Amino acid sequence: SGKPQLATGQYNSGAEEVQSWLPEAKVVKAFNQITAAYMTDGEFPEGRAEMFIAGNDEEAKKQVSEIISAFKWQPVDMGGLDAARIVEYFAMLWITYGFRTGTWNHAFKMVRK
Repeated sequence: SGKPQLATGQYNSGAEEVQSWLPEAKVVKAFNQITAAYMTDGEFPEGRAEMFIAGNDEEAKKQVSEIISAFKWQPVDMGGLDAARIVEYFAMLWITYGFRTGTWNHAFKMVRK
């Protein structure tokens, strides 16, 4: 159809698939909602963009969060690896917006009140 879609469908995630192949691994989903050109620089004119993560191992998520912070992103822990399904949809949203606008320099930022 030419539209982005998840390779694993809506009831599983790529991260969960990897975890099933490597059950002893500490899988953390991250960095799928941005282009490679900006992965190491999450600082945008509006401030640091958010990088959503998901995983079952708290220590592994802490280590990934430290990498994310070093790359000037704001890590946002979405919970267990089952949340990777939702995180992966952010990639679809990012890609869809890129195709609609012809721009690829956008990122996500939650605002709080």
